[in-house]
Amino acid sequence: MSKIRDTDYLTISARVRAMENRLVTRERMERMVEARSDDEAVKVLAECGYEELPALTNRGLDELLSAARAALYRELGGAVPDKRLVELFQMKYDYHNAKALVKGAAVGADADRLLMEGGRWSAAQVKEAFQRDSLREFTDPFRRAVVQARETLNGGNDPQLADFVLDRAYFAEMAETARAVGSPFLEGYVRLLIDAANLRSAVRCARMGKGSDFLSQVLLPGGNVEAHVLTSGKGNDLAAVFRAGPL
Repeated sequence: MSKIRDTDYLTISARVRAMENRLVTRERMERMVEARSDDEAVKVLAECGYEELPALTNRGLDELLSAARAALYRELGGAVPDKRLVELFQMKYDYHNAKALVKGAAVGADADRLLMEGGRWSAAQVKEAFQRDSLREFTDPFRRAVVQARETLNGGNDPQLADFVLDRAYFAEMAETARAVGSPFLEGYVRLLIDAANLRSAVRCARMGKGSDFLSQVLLPGGNVEAHVLTSGKGNDLAAVFRAGPL
């Protein structure tokens, strides 16, 4: 692994600073809220570099944001010395699309409206490969998780179990990528995401009246708070368990 040098990122740092000028700030949001017409509100988005919006509908806005997100990741991915720094943030869209496709195939429904752009691969690429049952061009963790999730649902199991399979692979691939690029910041960021996911799982299990056996199946490894702590007696006081950590 090559040593990361600050000087390698001078260009992209300046580029990001320039891109910040296009963000939808509070002032711009207020202008949109106070706009006298839809067209006037959409013009504010155009000032921020968004493409033209032919019709102001939920679907139209989704497509606009999706296209902007995909374009942003393409631009950043082509500018950083190590594209894995950007890919780590793109993974969630790939795994989201996998969930939609796996569940859609299980019930015979079209998942197109649920697919999102912005991942390492376009939604169309993931869909086509999934339908051909050929995922060779994707990463090993992603490919194995999709196959396992599909087998889980085809076996008549709870769709939630398929989600667990994909979630575990998602967080594991993020953690491995953060380690591989040698970024302590990203490693801490992933641990924090795992803490948040485990906290949500613990709260849901408590509300559903589920015991520690079920909780142990859904908790993710690799957080600042170890999974065994949440399934032990200490886990009954979630505030105390997480208070000492960054979450």
